[in-house]
Amino acid sequence: MTTLASLRRRAATHRLGTYIALTFLVTWGFWGGVVLFEPSATTLLQLVGGFGPLIAAAITAWIAGDVRPWAAQLVRWRVPVRWWAYAVLVPGGIVGLVVVGSVGFGGGIDVSRLPGAGSIVAIGVLTFLRGGLEEPGWRGMALPLLQKRFNATVASGVLGVVWTTWHLPLFVTQGTNQAGSSLVLYGMSVLPLTVLLTVLYNNTRGSVLLAMLFHTTWNAIQGVVGPAITGAGRVSPNVLVLVVLWIAALGAIAIHGVSDLSGERLMEIPRPTR
Repeated sequence: MTTLASLRRRAATHRLGTYIALTFLVTWGFWGGVVLFEPSATTLLQLVGGFGPLIAAAITAWIAGDVRPWAAQLVRWRVPVRWWAYAVLVPGGIVGLVVVGSVGFGGGIDVSRLPGAGSIVAIGVLTFLRGGLEEPGWRGMALPLLQKRFNATVASGVLGVVWTTWHLPLFVTQGTNQAGSSLVLYGMSVLPLTVLLTVLYNNTRGSVLLAMLFHTTWNAIQGVVGPAITGAGRVSPNVLVLVVLWIAALGAIAIHGVSDLSGERLMEIPRPTR
């Protein structure tokens, strides 16, 4: 008879598979429940389902005995200032270039659609809960395990595919930001975004804190600026986002190298420094 201890040993041996399976089980379990409950419960189910990467990472770390090093990444703030700037300015710069491009190709910006200060704070909190808190899983658990098998660029590509697939239920659920949009276009945007996050993670000795800041900033700026872009012009803003992201990602690969995307590729969850 298979014992609990035996299951834990197997799960610890296959941490990556365990993590991915748990992530999809938790998230898709809650997101799938949307079709079974009243619309009033949809927002709560989607919010809780979005914690799947975090919950799965915590469980996997507990099974493998890695809770302390895994959790230490979440508060790793002592990194060079330039990487704090990277976490904020790269998302802001990409969206800024998209805005400039949209105007240049015949679109427009309606300043009256920009939210007030109170709404911006609310958007920031919401995007942290519905985006930033994914990072303890994607970067804090999956990325170092993938980099143990592949170089940093390939690991980013694999993680980008997993990350995109994880969002799949949102594309078939009414009322979500992804409903009715192109899964292919979304996935092609997630891939370069994943490369940029790998650069940040590897160059900060595994700071998931900064990855959370990057992810939150990216989602929040889009939530603030996106509604103000009026008229598609000759080129869709979504296409511009895709182009700018790929230019940024290819530039990062050229600067930091295909193999590690930094001076060092993290192939294990980094241990806390004493």
